[in-house]
Amino acid sequence: MVKDKTLHFLLLFCCVLICFTCGETPAEDVLSAEELSTDVETTYDVELIYSDSAIVSVIVTSPKMLTDSKRGENKQVFPDGISVDFFAPSGRVQSQLTCKKATRYERDKKIVMQDNVVWKSGKGETLDTEELIWDEGDQKIYSERFVRITTEQDIIHGYGFEADQGFTKWKIKSPQGEMGLKDIE
Repeated sequence: MVKDKTLHFLLLFCCVLICFTCGETPAEDVLSAEELSTDVETTYDVELIYSDSAIVSVIVTSPKMLTDSKRGENKQVFPDGISVDFFAPSGRVQSQLTCKKATRYERDKKIVMQDNVVWKSGKGETLDTEELIWDEGDQKIYSERFVRITTEQDIIHGYGFEADQGFTKWKIKSPQGEMGLKDIE
């Protein structure tokens, strides 16, 4: 009888122990399959500086970067988004861009920015879209998605967008909406 009580007590203790240890894992402790891969290197508090002849042209910052070098793909994933400052030759910020996630394809020299992409010019213009591609080599930014540009006078929207990385010259390929017209004279 004493053996049965001891056995029951041990079984009850083990069940209680299992119940307490099988709780949910906090979200910040769960690593993605990409982060667990041996082909992926994780870097925190990233700052990438692009320069030409020792003059800074672009600074990219991000809280986390995953570098994937398997099969010669060489891409960097920014799962927590990026912030990009584009500089004029004078050294002042010409435009700024933010997004919630991005992927840089090293071989193609392109960064695909997604999820709540916002680009602001030094002139106060703002572009909103869900995807924007920065071609580092050509120093162009473009999208085939829906875009909305807000200026001091107008809100212009449409599909497709092209601009220089300084956001000084831009165009919407298929514009829609109402726009104010300045005096033609």
